[in-house]
Amino acid sequence: MDDNGRGGADPDGQGLRGIADRLAAVRGRFSSERGNTGGTVVRAVLPCGS
Repeated sequence: MDDNGRGGADPDGQGLRGIADRLAAVRGRFSSERGNTGGTVVRAVLPCGS
């Protein structure tokens, strides 16, 4: 997901940290970075299968 807002998402903030913790519990991955448009890019990867 990519947005063009000026939110300044904090990867160590409560909301994003909660998402990362939940993904880690199911062996998923989470990342966030500054997007090309100045917004935030958030990626969540969930494992498929066993």
